Amino acid sequence: MTLVGVFAVFHGIAHGQELAGESRRRDDARGMPPRPSWLHGAGIALGWSLRNSHRWLPRLAGASVAMFGVALLGGLA
Repeated sequence: MTLVGVFAVFHGIAHGQELAGESRRRDDARGMPPRPSWLHGAGIALGWSLRNSHRWLPRLAGASVAMFGVALLGGLA
Protein backbone atom coordinates (compact mmCIF):
# COMPACT_ATOMS: atom_id res chain seq x y z
CA MET A 1 0.00 0.00 0.00
CA THR A 2 2.89 2.33 0.68
CA LEU A 3 4.29 1.74 -2.79
CA VAL A 4 0.93 2.54 -4.37
CA GLY A 5 0.74 5.71 -2.28
CA VAL A 6 4.19 6.80 -3.44
CA PHE A 7 3.24 6.26 -7.08
CA ALA A 8 -0.01 8.15 -6.51
CA VAL A 9 1.88 11.15 -5.14
CA PHE A 10 4.19 11.29 -8.16
CA HIS A 11 1.23 10.81 -10.49
CA GLY A 12 -0.49 13.78 -8.87
CA ILE A 13 2.66 15.86 -9.12
CA ALA A 14 2.83 15.13 -12.85
CA HIS A 15 -0.76 16.31 -13.31
CA GLY A 16 -0.03 19.42 -11.26
CA GLN A 17 2.91 20.28 -13.48
CA GLU A 18 0.75 19.81 -16.56
CA LEU A 19 -1.83 22.23 -15.21
CA ALA A 20 0.80 24.79 -14.19
CA GLY A 21 2.26 25.00 -17.68
CA GLU A 22 -0.85 25.48 -19.77
CA SER A 23 -3.11 28.44 -20.34
CA ARG A 24 -6.24 26.24 -20.45
CA ARG A 25 -6.05 25.26 -16.78
CA ARG A 26 -9.75 25.72 -16.10
CA ASP A 27 -10.78 23.52 -19.04
CA ASP A 28 -8.27 20.82 -18.09
CA ALA A 29 -9.28 20.91 -14.43
CA ARG A 30 -12.95 20.48 -15.34
CA GLY A 31 -12.14 17.50 -17.56
CA MET A 32 -9.85 15.69 -15.16
CA PRO A 33 -12.37 14.29 -12.64
CA PRO A 34 -14.79 12.70 -15.16
CA ARG A 35 -12.18 10.96 -17.28
CA PRO A 36 -10.66 8.75 -14.57
CA SER A 37 -14.09 7.96 -13.14
CA TRP A 38 -15.26 6.80 -16.57
CA LEU A 39 -12.14 4.66 -16.93
CA HIS A 40 -12.53 3.19 -13.45
CA GLY A 41 -16.22 2.51 -14.09
CA ALA A 42 -15.41 0.74 -17.35
CA GLY A 43 -12.74 -1.33 -15.60
CA ILE A 44 -15.08 -2.32 -12.78
CA ALA A 45 -17.83 -3.26 -15.26
CA LEU A 46 -15.38 -5.33 -17.28
CA GLY A 47 -14.09 -7.03 -14.12
CA TRP A 48 -17.60 -7.91 -12.97
CA SER A 49 -18.52 -9.28 -16.37
CA LEU A 50 -15.35 -11.37 -16.49
CA ARG A 51 -15.91 -12.66 -12.97
CA ASN A 52 -19.15 -14.31 -14.01
CA SER A 53 -17.71 -15.88 -17.15
CA HIS A 54 -15.30 -18.74 -17.63
CA ARG A 55 -12.63 -19.22 -14.97
CA TRP A 56 -9.74 -18.75 -17.39
CA LEU A 57 -10.92 -15.45 -18.84
CA PRO A 58 -10.12 -13.24 -15.80
CA ARG A 59 -6.73 -14.89 -15.51
CA LEU A 60 -6.04 -14.23 -19.18
CA ALA A 61 -7.04 -10.58 -18.72
CA GLY A 62 -4.78 -10.27 -15.67
CA ALA A 63 -1.86 -11.87 -17.49
CA SER A 64 -2.37 -9.48 -20.40
CA VAL A 65 -2.26 -6.47 -18.10
CA ALA A 66 0.87 -7.84 -16.41
CA MET A 67 2.62 -8.39 -19.75
CA PHE A 68 1.70 -4.86 -20.84
CA GLY A 69 3.21 -3.52 -17.62
CA VAL A 70 6.41 -5.48 -18.18
CA ALA A 71 6.57 -4.14 -21.75
CA LEU A 72 6.18 -0.59 -20.45
CA LEU A 73 8.94 -1.14 -17.89
CA GLY A 74 11.15 -2.56 -20.64
CA GLY A 75 10.68 0.63 -22.64
CA LEU A 76 11.83 2.74 -19.69
CA ALA A 77 15.17 1.00 -19.35
